[in-house]
Amino acid sequence: MYPCFNHSTMADVFAAATPQITWTYYTPGPKSLVTAPNALEALCTVGQSGICTGTYWNKGKSNGYIDAVTPADVLTDISKCNLKQVNWVIPLGIESDHAGESDASGPSWVASIINAIGEQAKCTNGETYWNNTVILVTWDDWGGWYDHVVPPAPPASAPVEASSNIYGFRVPLLVVSAYTPQGTVSNTFGLDFGAILKFTEEIFNLGNIPPGTGVDAYAYGDLGDFFQFNLPPRPFVAITAPLSKEVFLDPKRPITAPDNDDD
Repeated sequence: MYPCFNHSTMADVFAAATPQITWTYYTPGPKSLVTAPNALEALCTVGQSGICTGTYWNKGKSNGYIDAVTPADVLTDISKCNLKQVNWVIPLGIESDHAGESDASGPSWVASIINAIGEQAKCTNGETYWNNTVILVTWDDWGGWYDHVVPPAPPASAPVEASSNIYGFRVPLLVVSAYTPQGTVSNTFGLDFGAILKFTEEIFNLGNIPPGTGVDAYAYGDLGDFFQFNLPPRPFVAITAPLSKEVFLDPKRPITAPDNDDD
């Protein structure tokens, strides 16, 4: 979009790390509203027709999608032991759970990624994805449904506008890892998207790099309630789902954005 934003993001934090933290953003389309890196001046080199160019946009060429890394590419990268250290995965519209847009394949889509991580054979470097991967599943809004819980007041360190654009109707968060005991529920009141950023900074030991000035800086928590890193990794148990990952690897599956607010 014009003009691009130039505020600090997790990509800047990763770039400042030694060694740098690698990442990939899997997106349903180069012009989609949910392809957030498009709007960041430090990441987007504007090419023809206003589409961004650069490493993360060109990665999908081998699959015929010149301008984006598509969501299903994450399944291919898992199978090839080619995941980056941090991966953002945005679903297609029909997998997004949006009312009136989804075909009810969302739960199977999530299960396919979790199963791919859990069943991945040991990579040539000895890495086993299940033993060192955390999968965080969340939604971008509350779906328009009723919520009886009054949102918390922002932390004292938060800017005034946080009361209107951070805390409101709740959205779900699922945490899947070998160090998250089955049935774990966090009772920390006030967790928000900033907690995901704060957790990411902590898990990669980025304490020597200043956080951003946004939600990571004043998050209520860091998702610590979900993990018991002092215990050995628990065995993976596959998730039974109606659709297999082959459905999502079908090149004929329509690539549409999960949010059409920019139409």
